[in-house]
Amino acid sequence: MLLPLSKAPHDFLLALFSTADVQRHLDLPTDCVNIHNIAEIYAHYSTPQRISFCILSENQYAGFISAASNAKHKTASLSFALLPQFRHKKLIQSSIDEMYTILQQQSIVRIEAQVLCENQASVHVLQQCGFTCEGILQQNFMIENCLMDSFMMAKIIA
Repeated sequence: MLLPLSKAPHDFLLALFSTADVQRHLDLPTDCVNIHNIAEIYAHYSTPQRISFCILSENQYAGFISAASNAKHKTASLSFALLPQFRHKKLIQSSIDEMYTILQQQSIVRIEAQVLCENQASVHVLQQCGFTCEGILQQNFMIENCLMDSFMMAKIIA
């Protein structure tokens, strides 16, 4: 089940976005992940062009999913993360399915996701959801002061 990110309790957001691998893979300034700057997380993931939701599992906050859309090109870029204890339970797959419906209502036709080549778990999840790898973006993602390659994954939902 998806719930608007703005409804998320601060302790959940801090727990999720301070998880080392979440910080490593998401494009979020790490200096904003503290109780004093929680508004920056909301601001980063809640803009007119981006919709963001908490993922709930059995009434527990499990993760988040977000889509930044470009209405002119009818595309949306997907981001997602789960707390470690909720991984491998198909929560992302069902959340992506819910996101398809929301994005189709906004006339989005293409959903894409950039995934670090080393992040095979996310690649696998996206493939299960019907995404295909369109290519490798070389040295396009800075992680720990090192440029890394990522896959461009996409799905047409029209």
